Amino acid sequence: MLVQTSEGPATVNDALQSGRHVIAAGYALYGSATMVVLSVGTGVNSFMLDPVSSVSYLCSIHVTVFDSDMFSTMGEHLSNINLVTNTV
Repeated sequence: MLVQTSEGPATVNDALQSGRHVIAAGYALYGSATMVVLSVGTGVNSFMLDPVSSVSYLCSIHVTVFDSDMFSTMGEHLSNINLVTNTV
C-alpha cells in the first residue's frame, strides 16, 4: 500500500514509487486454515483465523526470513537433499 502523491485520480507514478514509501503490505493464505501476514511499518506479524468463532488470533510477532547463508527458496533447499529410494 502506497500513499497517493498526485492530485485527482491515481496515476502510474503513484503506483511506481520506491519501496521505501510503502506504508503497509501483506498477504493471505486460504485453505483449511486461513492465515494473514501483515506489516504496517513496525515489523511483520501473522494472524490465524479461528473458523468456529470467526476471530483472528495473533500467532507470530516480528516474523523474519532465514539467514542469507541458509536457502532462499524451497526448491533450492530440496535440491540440496539426497533422496534415497527403494528399488525392486
